[in-house]
Amino acid sequence: MNAPEYTEVLSSRPLSSSALEAQIYAEVGRVVCYCLEENRDASFFAFEQGLLGLVSRLGALFMALCLAFRHEQLDLEDWGRDSFERVKDPIQRTLKTRYGRVPYWRSYVVKKGGGGFHPLDALLGLTRDGFSPQMISVVTRLATWVSFGVATRLCGAMLGWSPSVESIECLVLGLGRQGAAYM
Repeated sequence: MNAPEYTEVLSSRPLSSSALEAQIYAEVGRVVCYCLEENRDASFFAFEQGLLGLVSRLGALFMALCLAFRHEQLDLEDWGRDSFERVKDPIQRTLKTRYGRVPYWRSYVVKKGGGGFHPLDALLGLTRDGFSPQMISVVTRLATWVSFGVATRLCGAMLGWSPSVESIECLVLGLGRQGAAYM
């Protein structure tokens, strides 16, 4: 099965939470139609495989909705407005979750004297590696029981996608992409 990805969420600009909510309702209708009509002659195995992809897409949409809503509600005053110069326009990032890749948009705050951060990521506890907290938890626990290579294959079999062996190693060892330890 291919990695579940929700390409409908991709956009050249941030999608509002209300636009994502409308996509969710449409997708729920699609899942209901799939269960009642589209797989009438399919084996249960084929039905289950198709349903897994649809549910993953729905899960990705719900995550995108949460991320969009939290970004819309973000109050930069809470982050000490007098300690930064400006806020850059939101840019897209992809979060790797148990439902697949979930694109979302986030603003960047430029601090006085240089540097900066993404307030949404800080608020939600998202790390720079691009994995959701639950994926980090699942992958690192799994990799303590089996080799990194087997962990990759098990994630692929269970989720339909998997982090690379190198990514799993970095997560388990607490290393950044270039091998520098996380602070």
